[in-house]
Formats: sequence, C-alpha cells, structure tokens
Amino acid sequence: MKKSLLLSFIFVFALVVQVLAQNRTVTGKVTDQETGQGLPGVTVLLKGTSTGTATGVDGNFSLSVPAAGGTLLFTYIGFDAKEVAISNQSTVNVQLNASSTEISEVVVVGYVEQDVKKITGSVATVSAAKIEQVPIATFDQILQGRAPGLQVSAGSGQPGSSSRVRIRGNSSINGSNDPLYIVDGVPIDANVFATINPNDFASINILKDASATSLYGSRASNGVILVTTKRGTAGKTRLTYRTQYGVSTPTRQKFDMMSTAEKIEFEKYLYSQGVTAGAVGAFYGRTKLPTTNAQYLTMEEAEAAIAELGTINTNWSEEIFRNAKTQSHEVNASGGDAKTKFYVSGAYYEQEGIALRSDLERYTGRVNIDHDTQDKLKFGLSSSMGYSKSNFIESEGAVNLNNPFAAAYLYNSYERIKNPETGKYETPATGINVFERTENQSNTNDEIKGIGNAYAEYEVFKGLTLKSLVGIDYRSRTFDRLISPLSTAGAGATGGQGSLNQASNRRVKLINTNTANLVRSFGDRHYVNFVLGNETLTEKFRSTTYTGYGIDPKRPVAAGITQGTTTNGFIPVVGGTQTENALVSYFGNGTYTLDGRYNFSAGLRRDGSSKFGANNKWATFYSLGAGWNISDENFMKGIEFINDLKLRVSYGTSGNQDLGTNADFPSLGLFGTSTYEGISGIAPIAPENPDLKWEKSNKFNIGLDYSILDRRLYGSVDVYNNITTDLFINTQLSRTSGFTTLQRNVGEMRNRGIEIAISTDIIRGADFNWTTTLNFAYNDNEILDLFQEREFELGTSIVREGLPLGTHYVPTWAGVNPANGDPLYYDLEGNVTNVFSDDYAQPQGTFNPPITGGFNSTVSYKGLELSTFFSFVQGNQLFNNNTFFITNPNFASFNQSREMLEIWKTPGQVTDIQRLGTERQFTTKDLEDGSYLRFRNATLAYNVPQDISSKLKLGSVRAFVQAQNLFTLTKFTGFDPELDNNIQQFDYPVPRTYTVGFDIGF
Repeated sequence: MKKSLLLSFIFVFALVVQVLAQNRTVTGKVTDQETGQGLPGVTVLLKGTSTGTATGVDGNFSLSVPAAGGTLLFTYIGFDAKEVAISNQSTVNVQLNASSTEISEVVVVGYVEQDVKKITGSVATVSAAKIEQVPIATFDQILQGRAPGLQVSAGSGQPGSSSRVRIRGNSSINGSNDPLYIVDGVPIDANVFATINPNDFASINILKDASATSLYGSRASNGVILVTTKRGTAGKTRLTYRTQYGVSTPTRQKFDMMSTAEKIEFEKYLYSQGVTAGAVGAFYGRTKLPTTNAQYLTMEEAEAAIAELGTINTNWSEEIFRNAKTQSHEVNASGGDAKTKFYVSGAYYEQEGIALRSDLERYTGRVNIDHDTQDKLKFGLSSSMGYSKSNFIESEGAVNLNNPFAAAYLYNSYERIKNPETGKYETPATGINVFERTENQSNTNDEIKGIGNAYAEYEVFKGLTLKSLVGIDYRSRTFDRLISPLSTAGAGATGGQGSLNQASNRRVKLINTNTANLVRSFGDRHYVNFVLGNETLTEKFRSTTYTGYGIDPKRPVAAGITQGTTTNGFIPVVGGTQTENALVSYFGNGTYTLDGRYNFSAGLRRDGSSKFGANNKWATFYSLGAGWNISDENFMKGIEFINDLKLRVSYGTSGNQDLGTNADFPSLGLFGTSTYEGISGIAPIAPENPDLKWEKSNKFNIGLDYSILDRRLYGSVDVYNNITTDLFINTQLSRTSGFTTLQRNVGEMRNRGIEIAISTDIIRGADFNWTTTLNFAYNDNEILDLFQEREFELGTSIVREGLPLGTHYVPTWAGVNPANGDPLYYDLEGNVTNVFSDDYAQPQGTFNPPITGGFNSTVSYKGLELSTFFSFVQGNQLFNNNTFFITNPNFASFNQSREMLEIWKTPGQVTDIQRLGTERQFTTKDLEDGSYLRFRNATLAYNVPQDISSKLKLGSVRAFVQAQNLFTLTKFTGFDPELDNNIQQFDYPVPRTYTVGFDIGF
C-alpha cells in the first residue's frame, strides 16, 4: 500500500511535468572562466518568463524553451550575470566571470537576514548537503562534529532517540543546558525530533555568542539552533524522488565473556571456597541434604547434570542482537513564478533497531508557500506534519535482565532460550527470560507533531518592512505498555493477570512575532539594518495516565481490562497533570556599516515571564558588537594572498528560565495530594519563592574570519569567555519550615575556550576537486562560586568551587595486595590501605569532554564523489558500570568476564581481581578514558552526466552507497563512549549502518 501511494504520487507529478513541456530542449554547461570548472547551482532563466532551472554538480543544465528561442539569463552568487541569445542553437555553453564587487552571502540571524560581511557575532552554518540522506532519524545526531563548539552525544542507538546537545559547554547546574531550537521562526521542544524530516532543511545556523543570541533574551543562555526549511524558487517545476535501503548491524563489543566450560570451572572453584553461586553450586548443594524445594542428588548425579550443562553453549549476544533493515522514500517538488513559489514534500522512513522489538516508523509532509502580490504585500505559509510510531526495548540503561543488552552478557552460556523438547521458554537461574518478556510485552509510543507558521510582510516604503508571524508547535503522544497475563512478569502484576498502562500527553506552543525592519543605504558610505519587535509565547501541557489490571489475554487492549473492585483487587491507578507558562518580550537590534568596512551592532530585549514571582517577572538583556573588514582597507590592496580578513568582537547577556523540575511555577508555594492515617487530603509540596529570577550569561567573544590563497584556505578562529551568574542552586532550609531545600540564584560558573574552523580547496580543477574541512573546539569549564554551599554531591559527581561541572567523585583504586588478595585503596594523604571509606573520595576528572571536533574530506572526479567524515572528543572520563557487574564475584550467578579467571587464589599472585569474600566497591577501577575518534560516515556517489540523464528524460540522477559509524578508536571498554551522561549501564549501542540510494530529478 505504501509503495503504491508513492508510485502514484510520482506518476501524477511526472504527468504535470510532461504537460508543462515545451517544444524543444536546450542543453549546455556553465563554467568558471578562470578555472574552467563547472559551476553547480547556477540559475538559468528564460528572460521575461518564469521558466528556468539550475545547473547540476558538474555545471550542466537542460531547459525546455519555445521553438522560436529567446534569451537565457545566467546568475550566480559571486559572478557577474550574463545574457545569451538562443537563436536556433540546441547547445549553449557559457563562461562566467568572478564578480569584481563584494561577494554577498546572506544568512538568517535572529529575526532578520544579514550579509555575512556585516555580522559581528559568532555563527556556524551547516548546509543541507551535510544533513541530507544520512540514515539517522533525528537531525540532532546528524549534527555531530559538524560545527566548532557544538557537542552532540547520541547516548542511545534506539531509532529516533534524542541526543545531548551542548553549545560551548554547560552553563547551568540545575537548570536546562539545552539550546533553543527555532524552525522557520517557531520555537520547538528540545530532544523531540523523531517526527521531523531532516531532508526538508535548507540550512542550520548555530548562534553562539551574545551578539548572535541576545535577541532571544531569556531563552538563549545555552545558544540557539536556527533551522531554515527549503523554499521554492521561480522557474520550471522541479520534481525529485529519493530513496535508500540499508541494513544496521551491531558494532563489535569489547566484552570477552566466559564460555560454558570456563564458567563451570569457575563455579567449581567458587564452590570449593564455600560460595554456592550458579548452577554448579546449586547441583552440588543438592547432594548435601534433601530439601522440600529441590530433589536430592547423589554426587554422581550432580556431576552428570553438570556435564550435561557443558554441552550447552548459547551465545546470547548473537541471539539478542540482529541485523536490522532501514528504508526511506521521499518525493518533493519546488518551483513557481515571479509571484508564487512553493516547496512540497512527502516522506516515509522506517528503521529497525538492532535489538528485537525496537524500531521507528515515520510519515512526514511539508508545504511551504510564498506569495508576492508585487504591490508591497507578501505572505506565506510554512507547515509540516508528521506521525511516528516507536517500539522500545525494556529498561534501557538499567542493569537488570529486563534490558536485553544486559541480558546478552549476564546470562550464562549454559542456559537455553527454549526447551528443545517442549519448545517452551526456559526460565534462567537468574529469573527472567528476556525473549519470553519481549514476546509477551510491548512498549510503544505514537507521536503526532506539527510545526507551522503563517506570515505577512508589508513594505511601507523602500527599505521599511512590517512583518507579522503566527506560529505553532504541536505535539501529541500516546504511550502503551502491555504486560501480558500469559507472561512470567504478568503473574507478578497486581492480581497476577498482567497489566496495561496507557498514557497520553499534549503540548502546544503558540507564538506571535511582530517586527518592523528598516534596511537602507545612504550614499556609498552608510548602511543600516534596524529591527524592532514584540513577541508573545504561550505553552500549554496536559497529560493523563492509568494502569489497569486483570487483562483478558484474548483482548490485550483497554477493553480487556477487568473492572477493579475491593474483592478482586484490580484497582486501577490513575493520574495526570496540567500546566502552562507564558512569555512576553520587546526587542530591538541595529547594525550600522560605514564604508563597507566598519560594522557596529547593538541589541536590547526585555522579557516578562510567568515562571517568576512578582519581584522578578521582568529582565533586560543586551549585546554590543563590532566588526572590521580588514581586507577592504587600502593598505591591504597589495597583499594578494589575502582575499578576506574580518575581525569581530562582541559582549552581552542572555538568560535561562528553564529550571527543569517544577519549571512552570517555581516561584509559587504549591500544594499536592497527600495521605495521613489513611485519610486523603492536600498538603504543601513546594515553598514560596518570590525572589527567584533568571540565570544570566555574560558572554564575551572575539573572532577572526579569513580567506587566503585565492580562497583555497578559509575559516575562522573564535575565543570566548562566558560567565553564568545567579545559578539555580538548591540551598538548605531549616527543617522547621517543613521543607529541606529552596532553589535560589546563588553561584557563578565560567566557560572559556577557543574554536577553530579550517576549510581547504586543495585541488580545484575542471574535472578533479579535493576539499577538506576541520573544526576543533576547546572548552574550559569551572565553577567559580557557590556562596555558602561551597560544594555538594550530585549523583556520582562533586559540585565544588574550582572544579569543572561533572567532576567524578569516588575513592582511588590502588590494586590488589599480592600477599592476601585484599583490595587496596588510596586515602586522602596518598597512603595505601585495605580499608574502604567513602571519605576517601576525590575529584577524578569530568565526563564533559573539553575537546571536541570533526573533519571531512571530499574528493570528486567528474561525476564521481567520495566523502568521508570523522568526529572526535578528547579528555573526558566515563564510568563503565558494566565492568562492575561482569568482574565481580558477588554477581557470580551471572556470567562473568574472562578477566575473572585471574581472580586472586594464592599468595604472591599479581592480579587486578581481588579475592573471594571481599566487597567489590565503586572506585576509579571502573573509571575509563572516554576519548574517541569515530569514522562517522563514508559516502561514495555518482552523478550521472547530464547528456545521459536527459536521454532518459530525467533532469538529474545521483546514485550512492554510504556507511555510518564504521569504526571507533577508543580505550573505553563499554558499549559506546558516546554517552549522554556520565555512566555506561548496558545502554543501547549505536549501530553500524550501510545503505544504498538514489536521488532522481525530473
């Protein structure tokens, strides 16, 4: 059905294209006059009409024109426009001259577009070419390593999972550190991208410093990610069909687990030392005395049973992991005329997970329309709608056997999935059969997400434009979690007959933005770009949940729930929540340029938030910036190897109002339901906090943009210093108040660092080209002041003045005493002791990497192109909690690592595995270097020559194969060093994916 719909869609559009066909076709190639290289993306327009096209990657084009001919107009940024009469020619080859005037590239910054030469802020751009057709469901993961200062950690290989995204480090301790995401002027939720199609994006701009972010005021402390979606251009309607198919496979795991023979011998040793863990101990234990719970065995019978175990050697990881398919299909069309332009797309995406019963299925559609009345009025629409369904594994990131990735290594290899005679699932000695649980349980999430805006622009007079935008971000989710009454887990539910939990929530964000934008040049020396605006943002959220019991196995849906009574005990559990918040803002920003060389900018924003009390509802944020286009100075004219050189400097403030827990009403004293002596009522649950206010980031940035050697080497260098003040900190309260803590604005934290971006055109020729990009960032984070708190523990980390956020805090491992096998530790004075104490805990490095980056290389010869992309992080430490369980004699009922075969047995033995009978503690033994270099993507593509594709009645054809996550170089021994937190706990590993695909233009 899905394929039939797609084929029908393609057929209808193909008919439209045929109807619009003209009498004859003109082909040709557009090249750079200086280098002879083909120019991609040149606009070719039949003068006086809306008929047009764009050149392909090699500069070739094909255009249907009237039999009588006409005149073709060729335009391209950075080159002089050119007109060529067609006459009776069927081939028109054109050479364009590099423009002698200033090259102008426009990017979206804040609420306006700006020429890059006039920008005073730090902005990184990721183009559509970098994110299209990457076989990852969420665009945040696609951004990994693509821009300096942008750190993205996937954390999970579950299809559609979100990532941990940071711009220039963490700026808050208890508040949110997520950047603000804006899609076509509409703010959207962070970490919810599974129902968005990244192929619809035209560009992504990352705003990092105060000059770039201050217009977003109280929401921009953690940076801003601006997404601009694709729009239509005047000319011939262009239809594109895209598809790719592939397979995802597990990456190689570094766990070296015991075989059946090794585990049996290990358990025999344990039994000889008085430890009865595992099947061997159970069989030997039954030879001692008969019990009511187990049949008595003779020693010969026990040995025979153990020998039978030795014939079983189940590879649980091979059974639990799988090769998973992925596929995508997309049709998009764009075009229009001088008045109306459009872009529409429809896409289907499916990705299975490498774990059983995990996948994502997504349908998305987009319609973007712009209409110019050519009478001072413009209006348009940007809209997208998506539906996705996800199936999740149980207990991801938890060390228990409900988590299949934990089960894959903790199950003993002498245990079987099913009884070969009865075909029924066997229950492992550890209690849970993950396959039986997977078959009899479900955990799904259905999501509908819509993002849209409608705008109108009116030109009051030349240069002054009024614009109003109304936008919405809508999300509705439904979660279902079924535990079948036929399962082992179902027998353990209330009433012993399974359970069904259904939860739904809805979040709606509404935004209205009104701006007045003045863009004028005065003579040859003065240029101004001013914007004044007002914005209102409201957000509403509500959720409901219930859990029912006594499930009818023939109707495992809501209708199959047994009505609860005091007799049957099937009393359902119900709950829900409802909340909202609002923000009102007034802002202004101005840019002034003198002589095209000296740029000055200033911004001011005043925000009023419903989240804060009467004492601090309003806050003001500002920015100042300056830029100097050094290369345009007269004294630079003789320095021919420098093409562009620009110095930027900025300072300003932005804020953070997202407090996480109780985020909407943190200033109010709240009440909640409670019980006392079995009687229900309400009671205070949060104290009043009228003095709570915004966290404030004070940001300084100085940057240099450069282009040298005929623009063969270009990039930027930025140095920054950001200090966050008024941090959200939970401070101690007297318990006589009825509460233990109160969140106050007390504390300072600093992020300072350097970012470097380097791009090169190593070879630039007519047929052969080689380009590279490199980005590198170093961020130094330090907590400057916690006031009276001084320090406090946060999970496994210590928050202490003078240390970076995320600093691990555990005792230091000193090895094993060869004389007696005791575990050894360092005390605070550096002395070795066999006595463990939490008081010996010391700072042990941070899980936030100070160094991040990525590099890309693209080599093309004629239509063939090879692109490779790597990303890296350096200098962080991660807890590998997996090793705590697989190298621990206290968990010997589970399978163990082969390292455990080196357990201390005799005096003088040198080993790192302590003797039996001692407690395995959480220390630096489980702390590992989290640095890595990841070969993230390799793509080999072939662009079919224009003369061949035109013979096939096609505009363009691109075929490609690619591999994602090929390999990772790291010392970390867990599943994956790319964590979104500080500890690895059998999290869903990121898979390796291979795909083949086609892009066909009509």
